[in-house]
Amino acid sequence: MEKASSAESAEPRAGHVAVLRRAVAAIRPTSTPRRHAAVTTYDRITRAIGLGVALVLMVALWLTGSFFTLQWLASVGVRVANAGLDIGNARRTVPAVLPVLSSCGLKPAPQGSLQLWMETRRRVAARRVGAGAAC
Repeated sequence: MEKASSAESAEPRAGHVAVLRRAVAAIRPTSTPRRHAAVTTYDRITRAIGLGVALVLMVALWLTGSFFTLQWLASVGVRVANAGLDIGNARRTVPAVLPVLSSCGLKPAPQGSLQLWMETRRRVAARRVGAGAAC
């Protein structure tokens, strides 16, 4: 038996390669189809709405968690901001705050003391930053 020459054995391989290339070209498109602009706009709007809903839910979860954390800390005995003095029930007035001050052993400062404190803060800030700095 004689061996086939290299040229004769290369012909069947070249034929197989050509057939495989045609099969792959038929399966794989030469270019990707373009999406319509309406679909892209719809996708952007959907993502924006989804992001907005997620942000609102995260803020609500954060506020709820902080409220219940403060309530729990107060129930354990840790002194935190007085949750009973809320603005919604008009509990930030002077008559409502005075009993809380006296229960802590404090007394209200006169108005002139507050004005002096604010003026001192303004001067210190003005020296640090320059003239005209706010408190």
